[in-house]
Amino acid sequence: MENNLQGSIPAELGKLLNLEFLQLSQNNFSGEVPLSIYNLSSLYLLSFAKNQLHGRIPSDVGFTLPNLRYFYVPLNHFYGEIPASFLNATKLEMLELGNNNFSGVVPSNLGSLRNLQMLYLMGNQLESVEGEGLGFITSLTNCTNLRRLRLDGNNFEGVLPLSIANLSTKLEMFAIGANLQISGKIPKEIGNLVGLEYLVITASSITGEIPSSICKLEKLSDLELQANRISGPIPSLLGNLTQLQYLNLEDNNLKGPIPPSLGNCTQLEHLYLDNNSLG
Repeated sequence: MENNLQGSIPAELGKLLNLEFLQLSQNNFSGEVPLSIYNLSSLYLLSFAKNQLHGRIPSDVGFTLPNLRYFYVPLNHFYGEIPASFLNATKLEMLELGNNNFSGVVPSNLGSLRNLQMLYLMGNQLESVEGEGLGFITSLTNCTNLRRLRLDGNNFEGVLPLSIANLSTKLEMFAIGANLQISGKIPKEIGNLVGLEYLVITASSITGEIPSSICKLEKLSDLELQANRISGPIPSLLGNLTQLQYLNLEDNNLKGPIPPSLGNCTQLEHLYLDNNSLG
């Protein structure tokens, strides 16, 4: 529910030195966040989600907010690079930067945040490190508590790394769609991510076949692989995914019959197979 608060965030809030929880989401605040707020070292939750705020996140934010556990700033107009100092906020569990104008590369040290459970970077202008592609994903394999990872809607490029199969087995959501320059194949080891409920690899340049190991993901309810260059047949073992509710394989190069085993997916509500060569 949206409130009616608007104008600038009062700098006087920065005088509340014992403040631990600051929630200003879903208002109409504009302008930049007063630097004094980023100096409230006792804060463990800071949320500006869904406002009209802009500016950079201070480069030393991880040092000035060492007790930070939850940092939410989606649906604003923040820009600049993601501060590498987030590494110093070792208690960080949720980092939500989605749908802003962040640019540059993803800090390669985020994998040191062992308590990290949610990392949302979607809908920005983030890029890959030249010569390293999506190597930062490899560092995230150290985040053994990671449950949700969204990288979709950026400017990433490079080969989809095999290391995605080494992400946490607690991972429930992996989304990396709408990055046109991401190529390579879906690793057959993707079946290691037994906790996955949402797998979204869309609007990229992914080739190869759908690995049959996806059928090991028994908790999967949403599988989106549309708008790639995926070829080969639809694995008949997809019928093992009895929790599947949404399946989108449209706009690929798939061939062969529609597996009758899909009839086992009795929870399926949405099925998209158009613009392939099925039959």
